[in-house]
Amino acid sequence: MNITNEVHMKKSRLFRIYTIVSVMALAALLAACGGGGGGGGGGNPPPATDFTLGGTLTGLAANASVTISLNGGAEDKTLSDNGPFSFTTRLAASASYVVTIKAQPGSSSAVLSQFCAIAKGRGTIASKNVDDIAVKCFSVSSATALPAMSAQAPTTITPSPDGNPIYSVSSSTTVPAGTSLTVGEGAVLVVQPGASLTVSDATSSIVVQPSATLILDSSSTEAGAINVSGGSLVLGLDSADSSSTTSTVGDTEDNSSVVMGAGSQITVSSSGSLKAIGTASNPIVFTGKEKTAGYWKGIVFQASNTTANQLDNVIVEYAGGGALNNYTGMPLASLAVYGTASSAQSRLSMKNSVIRNGKGYGFYFNSNAVLDDFSNMRVTGNALGAGRVDGDTARFVTGAPSSYTGNTADYVYVSSTALSVDQSWPALDVPYHIGAPTTTNANLTVGASKLTIAAGATLVFGSGNALVVGTTGSLNAGGSASAHIVMKGQEATAGYWKGLAFNATGSADNKLSFVDVSDAGSSSALNISGVPAANLIVYGATNLAIDNCNLTNGSGYGFYYASDAVLSGNSGMSVTGNASGAGLVVGNAARYLSASPSTYKGNAKDFVYVSTSTALSVDQGWALIDVPYHIGAPTATDSTLAVNAGLSIAAGNTLVFGTRNGMAIGSNGYLNASGTPAARIAMKGDTDSPGAWKGLGFNSSPSASNKLSYVDITYAGYSAVLSVSGVLAANLIVYGGTVLAIDNCRLSNGSSYGFFYSGDATLIGNSSMTVTGNASGAGYVVGNAARFMSSAPSSYAGNASGKDYVYVSTGTALSIDQSWADMDVPYHIGAPTTTGAALTVNAHLTIAPGASLAFGSDNGLSVSSSGSLTATGAATARIAMTREEENAGYWAGIGYNGSASGNNDLAYVDFSYGGYSSVLNVSGGVKAAALILHGGSLVNISNCSFANSSANGYGVSVDVPNATINGVKPNDAAAAQSAIGASSVFSGNSLGDVISY
Repeated sequence: MNITNEVHMKKSRLFRIYTIVSVMALAALLAACGGGGGGGGGGNPPPATDFTLGGTLTGLAANASVTISLNGGAEDKTLSDNGPFSFTTRLAASASYVVTIKAQPGSSSAVLSQFCAIAKGRGTIASKNVDDIAVKCFSVSSATALPAMSAQAPTTITPSPDGNPIYSVSSSTTVPAGTSLTVGEGAVLVVQPGASLTVSDATSSIVVQPSATLILDSSSTEAGAINVSGGSLVLGLDSADSSSTTSTVGDTEDNSSVVMGAGSQITVSSSGSLKAIGTASNPIVFTGKEKTAGYWKGIVFQASNTTANQLDNVIVEYAGGGALNNYTGMPLASLAVYGTASSAQSRLSMKNSVIRNGKGYGFYFNSNAVLDDFSNMRVTGNALGAGRVDGDTARFVTGAPSSYTGNTADYVYVSSTALSVDQSWPALDVPYHIGAPTTTNANLTVGASKLTIAAGATLVFGSGNALVVGTTGSLNAGGSASAHIVMKGQEATAGYWKGLAFNATGSADNKLSFVDVSDAGSSSALNISGVPAANLIVYGATNLAIDNCNLTNGSGYGFYYASDAVLSGNSGMSVTGNASGAGLVVGNAARYLSASPSTYKGNAKDFVYVSTSTALSVDQGWALIDVPYHIGAPTATDSTLAVNAGLSIAAGNTLVFGTRNGMAIGSNGYLNASGTPAARIAMKGDTDSPGAWKGLGFNSSPSASNKLSYVDITYAGYSAVLSVSGVLAANLIVYGGTVLAIDNCRLSNGSSYGFFYSGDATLIGNSSMTVTGNASGAGYVVGNAARFMSSAPSSYAGNASGKDYVYVSTGTALSIDQSWADMDVPYHIGAPTTTGAALTVNAHLTIAPGASLAFGSDNGLSVSSSGSLTATGAATARIAMTREEENAGYWAGIGYNGSASGNNDLAYVDFSYGGYSSVLNVSGGVKAAALILHGGSLVNISNCSFANSSANGYGVSVDVPNATINGVKPNDAAAAQSAIGASSVFSGNSLGDVISY
């Protein structure tokens, strides 16, 4: 009877053995064998519960062997003698079985000597033993020559009547135009060593039907060849009959096979095509005659731009043995899709297939390749990696259920070229490797395209490589809390690659969410002056939404943000383990830092650096972060951050200033630094030494939003932060028409003054101040600014020895009615080196009880005709007018120069050590004295003391009869002293107590 013989083969991962991957049906008449035996006497035995499987081997050459396999390796059996055989394994009734060829005879040699096929190798146990499996072997040397082919006449080869299925091509043969050469079911076509079989016309084809085999034979490096430069090579089912499923193929039974000789390849080029359609249970196999990685070269689609190229349920294995088509620069790969130009693309649809055990990459797509489908792939066991793609072709690699693991290098390599097509990269089960294995210091650029990276994807970067998003490109990397996107170095070494950079891309599509960028910073990813190395660079007018990213283990900064970058979100950030610090931001970009749960600590330098090279020009707030803002890059010195817009600093923040750096609030800017008792704001130097930085300065900023509350400014005063004539170095400078609300601040440990206030500044509050530890004194005020001093609990004591003062400049007259509070240090009239100068009072000055005024050498106070002085102390809170403590010289005195105001009151005031010279620069014989009443001055005096006037002066000098004392116009010194009254006392005045002129 007519029995169809099916040839199958099972691939084994456990052995490197030669396998002809085919399932071949042979049409032959075989004798049917019955099962079971007759019964004997004495009753029937119980029925069998399991059954044996066996058959007959014929045609095997002497000293040869063939290995067969039951049910995919459940039992392997090597047969070396013709005749009956039987498997040890027994199977129960209704169990299915499949017997395949596992190793052909001569599989360890370069030339195949025999080819064996199986008939009746598949079935179901029918409650009886199986003994009709036929293994038939044929000599390749006895192959029938391929019949001559003529144009327009289809040729089909089938097994010969004696069952021999083998035909051969011994010389270079071309399938004529319009001709179809069909390798029929059960037939084997061998292309002998040195021969070739070519399809070169678009109207010709080779068709390998299911259960047929095509062998490219070889000896040494001479190889048979299949060249498809026109027409088609079709294997397996026609697409209309395909029953492909989404199941991954591989460890299943094989169908049509192409067996490749050493160094051989299949080339599909020009108008040629290759169509191989298998099924999940019967894939088509392209394999080497020996199961050795790199035994043959592989399959290359070269400028074959047709949708007829289809591989479905295909296995390509043991290839990658040489450069396909010997192209310079083409990497070793089992499968290559190679377009020679944009106008000569190469096209392929491949799915449900396996590429394995190659010596090179599993696949290679160059930049002119087009993959219409590349899904449900399994790429494993390849020496150089799963695959390599150029440029835009990375978009053709698909995610699950595709799998790319188990290769020597478990990556899909992406060449460092420019992306020019919108594309999405799915999450793979291996990383994308940016840059070929030996590519270093190269950038993958996202050019005129949008790149979307799926959650869970990993990008690994070669040494010195980078990902750069260009001005016309965009990157959307949207991970999730459970599936971060990872960008890291091939080695977990800080500075292994350059990093991720956005270069002036204003696209609204730019997004980084739940992205981990690590190991970068070998150098700047952007070759732009001033842009440092960082894991993440956002440069120019880039628009980027960013949140929940980790920027770690960099040899530069965690991030660099340019001043004109626009970032949204920026929350939930973690920036740690970076050598240069958490980040460097320029100008306005500091506003993008976020508070907890963002963290920026754990870096070698725990700062976010704020460049001083660009002024703040946008109203902004600086959030509370867990490390200080460092004003000035690490090497920036003698520089100032200019604030030309509104800046608000959150409570609890710390600003650390680099060497001799500072912050200046301009006329168009303001600073609101509002701390709390529990969360003060600190501004200090990067070393705890006086003068480590310049300080904070307000330069003619009239904004009502200026505020300092619970702010500590320490270790400043190296030089004046404002480059304005006459402004002195201080921790805090308030200059020009600045309006500032200030309270509860600490100005300490400066190398100069704690504060400098100009006369036209306006301070609001200024209470509960602590100014201590400053080398030049508590502060220096000009003109009207002395009115902003406050009494306890403010404290101005504890500054450098002998300089516990608030210095009041004599260079500017008082022009505003004002009061001077009782401080815990004296007002020092005149700067430390000022001598022979008087502070002119052109308004009403009130001095609080208990206050003390210390005067520099020969300095004094002059109350003009438009001014007045009320110094009304109390018995328990006297007012002191005296000399500076550390100077042995005398001061000039207090002079009323024609001031007839009824506000001139002196009570409980102690004048001591005055009278060095006349404080009034007027003619008329004015005598030097601690107190001078000149012209028509009107003064009320009570309970005052005048002591220790110098050898040059008196206690009181009175212009008689013009001056009025306590309502009396005295005519002489005695009358003047009488008018002063007994409540005031004189002592130690060397020239006399009262003198008239």
